[in-house]
Amino acid sequence: MRLTSRVVFQFFMSLLVATSILSLKQSRGFLSQVPLTISDSSSQVDEHFRDDSRNKTLVIITGTLRGGEKTWNTLYENVLDLNQADLALLLGAKPEKEKNSSLYQRAKYLWEFPEYSDWTDALNLITNNDTKWHVLLRHAFEVEQGTVGGGFYGGCKGHPGSGAIIFWIRWYLSNIIKEHSLHLKYDRFVLTRSDHYYLCEHDLSELDPNEVWLPSGEAWWGFTDRHVVAPAHKFLDVLNILPPVLQNPNYYLHYRKYNPLVRKHNFVDYPSAVNPEMIIKMRWAEDGIIPQYFGRTMFTCGVKGDGTRWRGMSGLRLEEGVYLKYEDEYKEAHHTCFDRNLTKALARHGGDPIV
Repeated sequence: MRLTSRVVFQFFMSLLVATSILSLKQSRGFLSQVPLTISDSSSQVDEHFRDDSRNKTLVIITGTLRGGEKTWNTLYENVLDLNQADLALLLGAKPEKEKNSSLYQRAKYLWEFPEYSDWTDALNLITNNDTKWHVLLRHAFEVEQGTVGGGFYGGCKGHPGSGAIIFWIRWYLSNIIKEHSLHLKYDRFVLTRSDHYYLCEHDLSELDPNEVWLPSGEAWWGFTDRHVVAPAHKFLDVLNILPPVLQNPNYYLHYRKYNPLVRKHNFVDYPSAVNPEMIIKMRWAEDGIIPQYFGRTMFTCGVKGDGTRWRGMSGLRLEEGVYLKYEDEYKEAHHTCFDRNLTKALARHGGDPIV
């Protein structure tokens, strides 16, 4: 009997699918235990934008898609293209229409994490469902009432903000990186968000490649959680915020009193409620991570239709065509970029005044 090419094609496709399903069922790694969608979309990206043989930096956007195409174009120009960097997205499950965005088309790696109505369930995965750490939730709820700060457990039932979500995603990301040995493929990582508008070049070649770098400002008694640049050999430690806290709840319950690092880094004067920035500073101090700072070149913005778990955008539409979110960020980014542009302009004219 003669087989048509269509029949042969269908036979081999069925065989391929069956083999893939068997391989998936046999997987016993971390990523087989938690719902996850992973794909390498490098074939979808125009090679005009990226030469994989040279790209040693991976920029990772986590959380929610915000900011819009105008904002993302500044990422392409002032971060990805400038630094010959690859892009990865680690986002919650999205409607199909959002997957038509240029970010999805540009990304080399597309990862999705599950959403939870109560992120306490997600945090339980870190401790293999050992709930002893729930004492931290009860304590945090008590001290957050009427105090400045808070938000570290944001996303857990009864707690405002998104702190728990941010750090759970970082734990999730660390497992993806280890599972796929990305810390061996790339020399440097940039962990950031989708709603950063880059006013001018974020040139990584100006930053010591062996150091952890943060943009200036928005520290809130600790270290900002919105953007970090780290070498590959330190990146997993940079991400390792939540597991030690949940696995040692009694130690962290009254960390101001018992931890000498807290006194050394002036935590005694901080608000009684714990915010994400404070926890980052404490955990990094424990692991010996001392970040350096660069002049801020980006600001957080919004466009109509953006969702948020913490603070929405203002009603002020900026000259860049987006809406203001944090005034201090915006001013500092403009200050940094004005100085840089002026310096470059003077250099082009041999340092002489421009007339």
